[in-house]
Amino acid sequence: HNGSFIKLLGSDNYVVAAGHTPDLIIYDEFADFDPRFDKAMRPNLAPKKAPIIIVGSPAHTSDSYYYKVEDEFRQRDNGEVFVMPTHINPHISKDWLKEEEESYRTRGEYATFQREYLAMKVFGGADAIFPMLKVPEQGLMEKYVGFTDHYVPYADKLAEIKRRYKDYDFYCSFDAGTVTCFAVLLIAIHRHSRKVTCLNSIYETDQGKTTTKQIFPRALELMQSICGDMDRWTMIYDNAAAWFAQEVQHEFDYNLFPCVKDLNKKEVKLSLIKDLMVYGRFEMTDECPKLMWEMSNYQRDQNGKIPKKNDHLIDNLRYILNQAGYDTVPREPWVDPRIEQGWRHSIRNNVDESRSLTEDIVEGFYGDSY
Repeated sequence: HNGSFIKLLGSDNYVVAAGHTPDLIIYDEFADFDPRFDKAMRPNLAPKKAPIIIVGSPAHTSDSYYYKVEDEFRQRDNGEVFVMPTHINPHISKDWLKEEEESYRTRGEYATFQREYLAMKVFGGADAIFPMLKVPEQGLMEKYVGFTDHYVPYADKLAEIKRRYKDYDFYCSFDAGTVTCFAVLLIAIHRHSRKVTCLNSIYETDQGKTTTKQIFPRALELMQSICGDMDRWTMIYDNAAAWFAQEVQHEFDYNLFPCVKDLNKKEVKLSLIKDLMVYGRFEMTDECPKLMWEMSNYQRDQNGKIPKKNDHLIDNLRYILNQAGYDTVPREPWVDPRIEQGWRHSIRNNVDESRSLTEDIVEGFYGDSY
């Protein structure tokens, strides 16, 4: 009766979002929105200083536009974010909700239940390629909070490796992307336990900083900070970028090995990486946040295919495993023989020094779980 009306628009048709003067805007199922709709609609808030309400279950990938907007609203003085799981609704039967939860568990879709009913940020789910990856909590602007078995402090791992660096083989792989980014991954593989530690990385998306003369010195500095004996490093490059290896040889007098690709057996190497995680042979440090981001968001597309995007550091990991001849994962834990020597030393000298040696050795390979 007051001349007001409600207009319904679909976010897929983002070209119709411009040119309105609303009193209120409401987005529903925001995780499925085309970001271009929001970018076209936002200026319409200005004429009447209209509020905007955004509703929807959490998106299933951490790089979704959903989380970028959520971060924006958390940081704005006039914005607020509410987490409202289904069970707080007094009109929803708790017994029914429990039945739904069990049903989702049975179907192997519990991640969907957590997102849709518990409003939880759960990435991956049934389509995740690395569902066993232990991802730390995610803070604002794609920063990770805390550590897990697979995400460890760089300073601690570096100190551990420097104490016994001769027990490791060192690898550095270069994925010279010409469109999206230039990715570099530095890895140490323990010669006896075969544990893979992704130590450091470069993920350069500024195309003005991806030249050989800029990238290689950065990588060289990182390698030298880990192990100054450059003869112990094996450097690999994507053989589709032969120009990069030629420039490195000409400008810096270092020889790089072309990577051994497994394009026809990519899933085999991805399966190996899964086994590394399951059997406690894989970790990355907090200097590899983009690797954690790639792996936690790596999932099959709607056709069940492995996508060829956002996998630059994952490709580097595969190249290194191929170069290292890493084909099978040891199932049994490896125990350093120096532990037994430490115990004998303790008995012989009746001192407790060997216990600290034992703890140092075991914790170095298995964390605090021994």
